[in-house]
Amino acid sequence: MAKGTPPAAGESRPDFSKFGTFGFVLIAAALLLYGLNVFDVVDEPIGNDLLIIGGAGALFLLLANIGPLIESLKWGKDGLELNFNSAINADVQRLTAKVGELEIKVDECCGQQSAAPTSRRLTAGAPAPKLEAPHKSRPVLDPDDKNSGRFGGTDHAGGFRLSASFEGGGDWATVNLAVTADGAVADLRPGEAVEFHLHETFPTPIMRRPLRDGAAHLSFTCWGGFTVGVWIPSRGIELELNLAHAPGAPKVIREH
Repeated sequence: MAKGTPPAAGESRPDFSKFGTFGFVLIAAALLLYGLNVFDVVDEPIGNDLLIIGGAGALFLLLANIGPLIESLKWGKDGLELNFNSAINADVQRLTAKVGELEIKVDECCGQQSAAPTSRRLTAGAPAPKLEAPHKSRPVLDPDDKNSGRFGGTDHAGGFRLSASFEGGGDWATVNLAVTADGAVADLRPGEAVEFHLHETFPTPIMRRPLRDGAAHLSFTCWGGFTVGVWIPSRGIELELNLAHAPGAPKVIREH
């Protein structure tokens, strides 16, 4: 089942077709109350009422305009949960990929890290070598989770660790991935990068992020669990993590 695309057809989606009408009605009501107050038809102070009604009208108008871009909207335990449709998510993922590539090239050209000052030593000289990812020559063990068992089978190796944290948990969840180096990894070189291999249903299933101050980060929105594969080409290090088994994974990740 797809992980980087919207929930299956038939799942509920808000209907925004009438929101514009509601918005205009509420704003008209606010203007009417304002007129009645100006001409002393209403003696009671209505300032707060005007703000509430007018604000609600403006919100309905806003939702009417951005509604076609919204995949789901509901009130959850963490407040209002709003998720944009697959076209918007795909554009964000492609932009994130381009930004990551640009950051890596900047590091290669400048020969220095852009992160805050750190005691971790950066080795000057030639850019880090790039090795071919070995998972390409390995058989697919699970057709629904093609990264599983193809990136070393562990979330820690060679002084690096892959971890995940989560936000939300309604129809979608935000996954925050981190690859971090321990204190023994000190010979960082300009342009070192981490490849994050996501589920094949993502518009950009391979995302490269710069390794800065001993860490690389990637965040994305998805539904359903799958195995994230990591390849550090400058060091020949593989890592993998099944998001469904990661600590703190919400239900939408564990059970889909």
